[in-house]
Amino acid sequence: MPPPRRRAARRLVAPLALVLAAALAQAAERAPSIGDPAARPAPPRYRISGTVVGLFPGARTTLRLTVRNPNPYAIEVRKIRTKVRSGARSCPSKSIRVGRSRGTKRIRPKSRGRIRVKVRMLPTAPDACAGRRFRLIYRGTATRA
Repeated sequence: MPPPRRRAARRLVAPLALVLAAALAQAAERAPSIGDPAARPAPPRYRISGTVVGLFPGARTTLRLTVRNPNPYAIEVRKIRTKVRSGARSCPSKSIRVGRSRGTKRIRPKSRGRIRVKVRMLPTAPDACAGRRFRLIYRGTATRA
């Protein structure tokens, strides 16, 4: 027969194990899982703007984009893509090619930064495209720095 101390310890182990298991199960229910969107921090907010003027068939120029960071922390802009929309049938949006941004750009809290991308109007674009307005839609990828 085991000594009285061991018997008392055995009596405590089973209830303690049940309490510990219940606490772990409850904590696991409350904790976000790895694939859960709540487990990842929200992406930083930022705004991209920019215009280009003076395009004509065969022209190449630089589009100067401004990225505004309203956050209280720095961000790193990793990628910017531009979609071109045309307002006229006589000048299709495929006549304009906009390059992607390269590298990363760090933007300080509550400030703005400039990013340059190359733009060209194809030489095969109709003459009606010269000086025409195109709507530019920007999408970017940024992370908290």
